[in-house]
Parts: sequence; C-alpha cells; structure tokens
Amino acid sequence: MTRRAASDGTNGPVFTLVCPDQLQCSDDSNSMSIKEGARFHLYGNEEMLSTPGDWVVAHEPTAGTPAKLLLTKPAGTALPSVRVPTMAVLVRLHGGANGTVRNISFEGLTFSDADFDAQGGQEGFNQADWPPAMPSDGALRVSRAVGVRVDGCTFSHLGGGGIHVGNASSSVLVRNSSFLSPGQSGVVLTGTAATQPHHVTVEGCTFESPGSILSSAAGVLASTASDCVFRGNSVSNSSRWGIAVRTQGAATSRNNLIELNRIVGSGQATRDLGG
Repeated sequence: MTRRAASDGTNGPVFTLVCPDQLQCSDDSNSMSIKEGARFHLYGNEEMLSTPGDWVVAHEPTAGTPAKLLLTKPAGTALPSVRVPTMAVLVRLHGGANGTVRNISFEGLTFSDADFDAQGGQEGFNQADWPPAMPSDGALRVSRAVGVRVDGCTFSHLGGGGIHVGNASSSVLVRNSSFLSPGQSGVVLTGTAATQPHHVTVEGCTFESPGSILSSAAGVLASTASDCVFRGNSVSNSSRWGIAVRTQGAATSRNNLIELNRIVGSGQATRDLGG
C-alpha cells in the first residue's frame, strides 16, 4: 500500500491491484477486467482505515475472536475505533461421539447479521466438515444430524452463507424460505464418500443474489450429496451458479433430482458459471 495527497490535502490510501494469474487477467482475454462499481474486500491491516465508517476484520489478541474494527473518527484523533465482536455461526447442530442430533425444526425464524470465516477464494472443493476450500460458512450449520426441518425462515444480511449441511446429515428439509443476498451460497452440502449428506430436500425457496461477497457460490451447492431433491426454487443473480451438484474425487453424488426451478442471471461475478 502506498499513499498520496487526496484532493482535500490529506494523505489517502492508494492500492495497486495485481492479478495472480496473468493468463486469465490479460487485456486480451477480457475475462476478469475490473468494471465500474466493482467492490474490493481488504483484510487484516488497520492502517487501511482512513475514513469514518471504514472497517477491517480484526481478531482479539487473547482469544482470537473475530471482530470488526470500525473507524468512528478521523484517523489520528483520540479513540479512533471500536471493536465489534462478530459471529460466523448463529445456530450449530452438531452430533458427536455420543450420538446424532435428531428431529429439530426451525419455523418462521430470521437468521440475520452473521459474519464469515472464509477470507479468500476457492481452494478446491470441500470434503472435510470445515475445510479451507470453497466458502462454506453458514448462519445455520447442520452436522451429523437427522430430521432437521427449516420452514418459512428468512436468511438476510449474512456475510457467509445461509445453511451448511455436512458430516453425514440426512433427512433435512429446507422449505419456503428466503435467502436474501447471502455473502456465500444459500444452501451448501459437503462431505466425503462416507460423510456426504443424504436425502436433503430444498423446495419452494427464494435465493436472491447469492455470493454477494465471495463468488464461489450458488443458490444451492452440493459438493457432494446423494438422494437429494431441489425442486421449485427461484434463484436470481447468483455470483456463479444457480444450482450446482458435483462429484469430488471418490465422493460421488448420486440419484439427485433437480426440477421445476427458475434460474435467471447466473454468473454475475465469474465466467465459470451455469444455471
């Protein structure tokens, strides 16, 4: 980061953006040009705070708790900032050695104002329960659970995704719920050949602008899952995919049904896209 004099005479920050893959970012490829209105998210450097209202992701020095460092006054004045604790997960259903979580329902609830842990792009595709792979944060995390129902809920103002299902969870129903501009995917399913979710139904849901912060996202993203049904959903203006189901290594996705969905405006942020 370098600085130069701003129009008001103060020293403002100037950033030089360098594409990590010149083959994909050259002027000739016209694939990843920076367009007017593009947003950039910068992490971990408090010196970047220069204007009241600016913030960076920070960590408390003792416990390492994620927080937002918010600049409240002009830089250089007394008490320039406050630390705002954040949560990436609002509700976690997590079965362990003592057994599986069973028969939990969420009806008519709003999941809002959660942050995210993943700070970067895609680093492969998920197989472990919480790997540094494609972004898979979720306000509601379902792990080793059976018989979970999410009905008529709203997911809004999320830095991460809406629901993450993994670790051999099964018989999960997400129905008639709204996912409004989640930072990552609306619903994401991950696992290995042994731990992938089974019999997950996502039906009658609305996904508006999924992947608003981190672009490796979809309305519904299964990597991997089997015996699932994704029916009658509406996905609009997704950063990458509308509904994506994939196989990863030895973990094969089988017997999934995708029908009667309305998908418009996919690929808002990437060329690697599809309905």
